[in-house]
Amino acid sequence: MVRVPGSYSVPVVDHFAVHRWERHEPAVAVLAIPPAAEPGVGQDVRRLAAAYQRHLTGRGVSVIPARWLHVTVCMLGWASDLPASGQNYADFLAVFANRVGQVLHAPTELQGAQVGRTGVLLGLREGVVMVSSGGAAAAAERTLGRRGETPRTPHLGLAYFTSEQADPYASVNLANQPDQLGKQTAYWTVDHLSVVDLVQDRAARQYRWTVRDEIPLLTAPRPVHDAG
Repeated sequence: MVRVPGSYSVPVVDHFAVHRWERHEPAVAVLAIPPAAEPGVGQDVRRLAAAYQRHLTGRGVSVIPARWLHVTVCMLGWASDLPASGQNYADFLAVFANRVGQVLHAPTELQGAQVGRTGVLLGLREGVVMVSSGGAAAAAERTLGRRGETPRTPHLGLAYFTSEQADPYASVNLANQPDQLGKQTAYWTVDHLSVVDLVQDRAARQYRWTVRDEIPLLTAPRPVHDAG
């Protein structure tokens, strides 16, 4: 459950204790990954994330490295159950690509840091990433025989909590002030989603991945009146 800073606080917990995977193997996931070097596409997202992350210091907070920033769209299952050469996996790619690749999507908007139970995140206001979560889950149900797991609130993670002693509220509240970062919005023209083998690295307290496939998207450019 996501809590908006400034309203009330909830006890935080170690992300990797609560979300400890039951298998020591990769999971197959659909992610939106902000590109590192495309002005107006990924740089705005990464710049806003980095600005917020500079506020996230202190005990029990593990900032996500820039190379591993992502939005989880859908978790499909374990890699050993979904080999890249398998027909079910190929069918999923075809059905999902057909669902999300035929219409023009709005840019994804990110604004304002929020404190969740297991980490700090950037909220998504609208856009293709939110729409595609349901499409991925439905495509998985049709082709894999089980509905994919989607986040209740899609988001871009900024940091994970690694201790119940973490206290991020003061720093997030400060960062969200209007004269700091509270009025800044990042527009992300997501042009593809990535299907990856996702690894939970509990020792490093991070997730990392290798890309299997990419699903192209048609996304409109950011609104002209917001360009600057």
